[in-house]
Amino acid sequence: IEKFVGEIEGVSFIDASVEKKSVVVEFDAPATQDLIKEALLDAGQEVV
Repeated sequence: IEKFVGEIEGVSFIDASVEKKSVVVEFDAPATQDLIKEALLDAGQEVV
């Protein structure tokens, strides 16, 4: 997850927890929620 989301320009922080089944991402432009969702889907993760 960190690899896929971390490649997005503007992402400054990623905290992925397998146990909690959650990901926290801090970002600024040019990153967007849509780009992050797309990266998570590319990583094979479910986005709700």
